[in-house]
Amino acid sequence: MSIENPGPYAGMPPLGGKPARYPHEGPPVHRGEQQGGPVEPIPHTKKGDILRTAATLTEGQRSEEYGGVVPNFEAVAAFWTAHLSAKHRTPIQVDAEDVAWMMIDVKRARTFAPIAKEDNYVDAAAYAAIAGELRLRTKKE
Repeated sequence: MSIENPGPYAGMPPLGGKPARYPHEGPPVHRGEQQGGPVEPIPHTKKGDILRTAATLTEGQRSEEYGGVVPNFEAVAAFWTAHLSAKHRTPIQVDAEDVAWMMIDVKRARTFAPIAKEDNYVDAAAYAAIAGELRLRTKKE
């Protein structure tokens, strides 16, 4: 992704006078309380930027564009189940959480390319959060 072609992040406000790449400008995002502990801000580090961007994309624009994560990943799981079962001539069951983990594998494989792209890490973080949401949703039902 270059400045001339900012891809999906076109039109976002500039950060510190530089062309914008990711929507994480503003005050630190606060983590949810865990085990009764205090809420701490996510620091403005590269990992914090990646996590903020992943959260912004999964909760905002992409969610609006593609619909809810559960029906979308369940649909992909149904396609992959049908494809793999037919190909291997044996029943293979893929669920929505499997889809999230396998999408992380796609992003992991892309990190072996000669040029490092932050987008792969942002998307992998988003898919990990989606996998967690799917697993925890299933446990509660």
